[in-house]
Amino acid sequence: MDISAWKSAIQRSEALLTQEERIRYAKSQPHDIVLDFKNSRKVKAQTNKVEKALARIQPFVFLIERYLTSLDGLTNAAPGILSPIWGTMRALLMVCTLLES
Repeated sequence: MDISAWKSAIQRSEALLTQEERIRYAKSQPHDIVLDFKNSRKVKAQTNKVEKALARIQPFVFLIERYLTSLDGLTNAAPGILSPIWGTMRALLMVCTLLES
């Protein structure tokens, strides 16, 4: 990437900031920006219905993740009705885990 293109992009981004935001971010480091992003996500989680629901089922998710291999073995031993139920739950667990991280 051309350095002048990079500097131009920085200047355009800085032009969008208010004076307060410029002062706030003047001394920031990458880890400060990540922390700010995580904090804003926590605030959003308090108002988002999906995030609220995920927060409520999180203890259940941790409990099932603890016994994940045992439940896989049990499902393989008795694949009848347990297989589609466990397959659906396992897919939901994967989505919850991906959304959490």
